[in-house]
Amino acid sequence: MIGHYGKAESLEVIRQHRHELAAVLVEPVQSRLLNLAPKEFLHELRALTHSEDIILIFDEVIMGFRAAPGGAQEYFGIEADIATYGKAVGGGMAIGVVAGKARYMDRIDGGTWNYGDESYPETEPTYFAGTFCKHPLAMSAAKAVLLHIKEQGGALQAKLNDSTAQLAQALNHYFQTEGIMLRADQFSSIFRIEFQSMFSELYLPIEMDLLFYLLIHKGVYVWEGRVCFLSAAHTDEDIERIITVVKESVEELRSVGYFPSKTSPKPVAQKKNALIP
Repeated sequence: MIGHYGKAESLEVIRQHRHELAAVLVEPVQSRLLNLAPKEFLHELRALTHSEDIILIFDEVIMGFRAAPGGAQEYFGIEADIATYGKAVGGGMAIGVVAGKARYMDRIDGGTWNYGDESYPETEPTYFAGTFCKHPLAMSAAKAVLLHIKEQGGALQAKLNDSTAQLAQALNHYFQTEGIMLRADQFSSIFRIEFQSMFSELYLPIEMDLLFYLLIHKGVYVWEGRVCFLSAAHTDEDIERIITVVKESVEELRSVGYFPSKTSPKPVAQKKNALIP
């Protein structure tokens, strides 16, 4: 069952099917929709799942601990039952983490017990393994990353998120001033350049592909998912370079007619269903 995230109607569907549901899984902030962070909705969802004894799972594989040292749970002030994490835990190394309350996690590892004595798991452990599990180097990296996050006490996220917000603001000021139909969406240290149009959810304009290829050509890597990240390794000079390269790339595309000049009229929007066969 899939519902519309952030919509009250989805809560009503959960209420109606509460006796059929074992868990509800949400991505608190979706990497492709960074301007949707429905705090009130999430609090209502937590209250509903708690009262109906439904497991609430936070998918934080992409968001990780970017918003706060405690991840989205700390940022929104919500305690999920289970949370999943990805490479953000391992400092970029391939790793997968499933964390949660003992009530649920004990069913996998057997609960608290000691090695070398007569204690034993309270329940039979569930075997789990895979490419993203238990690699010694990734485990060591994850420990170092988590300890570093803990030692910083929130200062790491505060500085990084502020830098990302300033980057997005600088790009949006440029887009608006120059009449470019682009916008930079941002949440914590993630940002994404979108085509600002009624059609942006239906297709990716050729200008966007060309823009990303130009950015890569000029040394600013943008992966195929078109979601960008700042890390603690990025300096103020790196951020200024990103802004400069975006501007240069847009101007190059505008010089050959892909983006309108400041004096050209804005394109007339077509009907949305005109693109649907």
